[in-house]
Amino acid sequence: MLEPEQKTMGCIAYEAYCHSRDWKSFNEERLPEWLDVIPEIKVAWEYAATTIVQEWLGNKYATQARIQQEDDSL
Repeated sequence: MLEPEQKTMGCIAYEAYCHSRDWKSFNEERLPEWLDVIPEIKVAWEYAATTIVQEWLGNKYATQARIQQEDDSL
């Protein structure tokens, strides 16, 4: 098991998914720990987690910039 400071965004997302599924796959088999996940699946989880963060941050900063522009025009 990894320490919190060793976890990547993909690992955190994967473990959250596993926890929500009680660590069982669609066919009721036990899902592997992050360290045992095959590299291709890890890459997919890293990509998904990174994309979510980038989209969220992009939307957050775009909204803040729009608010600032509206404030500046007053």
